[in-house]
Amino acid sequence: MFKPSPSGWRYYVTTEKKDGLWYREAYFIPEKGMAMMGFYKDKDCKIAEGKIEWYYPNRNLSSVINFKDGKKEGTSWKFHENAKLRDSSTYANGHLTGISLGWDEEGNQIDSTNFDGNGNGVEAHWYANGAVYSTGRITNDTIRINRWTYYHENGKLRATVDYVNGKIAHCSCSDEMGVQVDSSLCVEKEASFPGENKGWLSFMNQNLRVDVAINNLAPIGTYTVVVQFVVDKEGHVTDIKPLTAFGFGMEEEVVRVLNKSPKWTPAIQFGQKVKAYRKQPVSFIVEKS
Repeated sequence: MFKPSPSGWRYYVTTEKKDGLWYREAYFIPEKGMAMMGFYKDKDCKIAEGKIEWYYPNRNLSSVINFKDGKKEGTSWKFHENAKLRDSSTYANGHLTGISLGWDEEGNQIDSTNFDGNGNGVEAHWYANGAVYSTGRITNDTIRINRWTYYHENGKLRATVDYVNGKIAHCSCSDEMGVQVDSSLCVEKEASFPGENKGWLSFMNQNLRVDVAINNLAPIGTYTVVVQFVVDKEGHVTDIKPLTAFGFGMEEEVVRVLNKSPKWTPAIQFGQKVKAYRKQPVSFIVEKS
């Protein structure tokens, strides 16, 4: 759950015996806020028992998950960082059971599943405008099997994909006009920066002002800033959003650099360009002078 980090301390964790169980609390060190709380059956806190709560650095609730003997049991909820509900699911002995629902950050319902409690179920996803995005079957709670059908936002068939144990065995794609795409182009590729990872690292190193935290008198420590962004269908970096709030100009500096990014090669899904979400961590170190 908590592991040593080479980039500095992130959490302060306490564990104590309480009411016959082990109670754990964790706090975000830089933000000085609650990260999680909950009970466990063992001192190492590997067998959860009862309600476990997790929080975002902005102190909004991230999830409330109920456990019995270390397995998910009963209703669980997940939330977006803006505090709106993201997912509501029910578990029995660690497996999804019954109907689960999901929503986007604006409150639009975007997915629904119906599971039998033994890992088998059906799943459907929607666009924000209510149009169907995909439908198909699941096994082991998460693995896609058999034929899945995908649609464009205009309702036209986008792809039919045959899965075997979660891997694509066959795929057939069509464009938004219903014209079939060459099967050799029916592949998925992540968005990429010119020069791949080495090129991106070089761009960040050349443009980032690493002393911004020191110049703004940040306390001694290591701060790992995380900023989310979108690479759109044309390859532009857009929708830049800090996910941490350390201050002292650090988030602003990463946002500034991302705004200077040249165009990426867009992500490809089913033979077409799609927008892709990325997260960029950047560590700032303030040491004794």
